[in-house]
Amino acid sequence: MRPKTIEILEWLHTERSWGAKGLSSIRGYIATFLLHCHTRFDAEPDISLFRPDMLESYFTERRDTADARQRLTFISEHFYPELWERVGPRQRQHNPPYTAAEDRAFLEWARSQSTAERRHYCTLILALARGVGLRAQEIEGLQADDVLVTGDGVYVETGRLRGTDAVLVPVAEPFAGIVADAARGALPDTRISKPGQQRLSVYLRRGKSVHGGVPLLQRLRNTWVVERLREGMDEDVISRWAGLSHVTDYRDWAADTQY
Repeated sequence: MRPKTIEILEWLHTERSWGAKGLSSIRGYIATFLLHCHTRFDAEPDISLFRPDMLESYFTERRDTADARQRLTFISEHFYPELWERVGPRQRQHNPPYTAAEDRAFLEWARSQSTAERRHYCTLILALARGVGLRAQEIEGLQADDVLVTGDGVYVETGRLRGTDAVLVPVAEPFAGIVADAARGALPDTRISKPGQQRLSVYLRRGKSVHGGVPLLQRLRNTWVVERLREGMDEDVISRWAGLSHVTDYRDWAADTQY
């Protein structure tokens, strides 16, 4: 087995939210996927096989379960976040921005969860994805000292989260107060937006639904990008705030009146 494939398995062992049963399932999905690549393309096992284009080819040729698709995509997004960000709208049709009607319902959804803890975390997760455009792993890693509250507004500093130079991203309304309140009073190096050891998507799915499901973090982030474009903001600024090389792939969505 190649070192990079071993790296995937080692990383999965540290991802506690899968659980023993989940890890067993995902090992099977990986083995089936790698066997397909070897049979179909005579490819040796390697992390490069988990590129978005290879996964799409695999899913197109096989009728795999939604669970297999979700978990293999999760691996690919972890190791190739830049490639997933570059995937064009045609390939990202399953993650379009939300419509205005859908978007308006999400705060009420978060505030109507069954417990105070769930109301807090669902509202905060929504604020960081929809109001700042953070990715799931960035939301999970957010600390109180990444939040800056000034007389001009509330900002999230993304440099530590992305391993880049410091970038201050303003929190869009009506989410600024939610983020500020969550950071206020917490110890500087305290993670403020990760509910226990669960992955955010798992946490959200276990709560009350809206529109027949739960908000998808990538779609919330895409909605945030499209909203910035419609405001006429400079694309270089949006790209820097979003941690993207460019936002040209979002222009079609911004011009589409259904979103």
